[in-house]
Amino acid sequence: NHFAKDVGIPLGIHAAVRTLANGRTEPVDVAEVNGRVFINNSSLGIYPRIVVHRDRQQDQLNRSKWSAFAWATVLAFRRFPFLRLRICVEGQELDRRTAFLFVGNNEYVMSGFGIGGRAHLNSGKLGLYLTHRAGRFG
Repeated sequence: NHFAKDVGIPLGIHAAVRTLANGRTEPVDVAEVNGRVFINNSSLGIYPRIVVHRDRQQDQLNRSKWSAFAWATVLAFRRFPFLRLRICVEGQELDRRTAFLFVGNNEYVMSGFGIGGRAHLNSGKLGLYLTHRAGRFG
């Protein structure tokens, strides 16, 4: 869980409980996309479809996370979603056509193909990531 990692909560259940019991509260930013509030991230387009397919593959076919992710990606690309978005950034409206929009609570430091971590969760900023080309193959 990216959010737990970024706020310093260990992923192991016993260590996480100890941290929560002995920890302190700290404010974090919240944000909103299309009327839905989030504290971690929000995404539109192909990525949510991949996640739904991946979870189904894991639950129904008992596939490993990475095997399920690979199959889910293939399934999602068969029906490639194109989105027409109007994004308001610092008071300026931008019209974009994209297959993917990811809005993160604060800026993510990217690490290879994966999403890295965040240095802050309370700097009052959003990380906005989208594909520039709107085709199935780029």
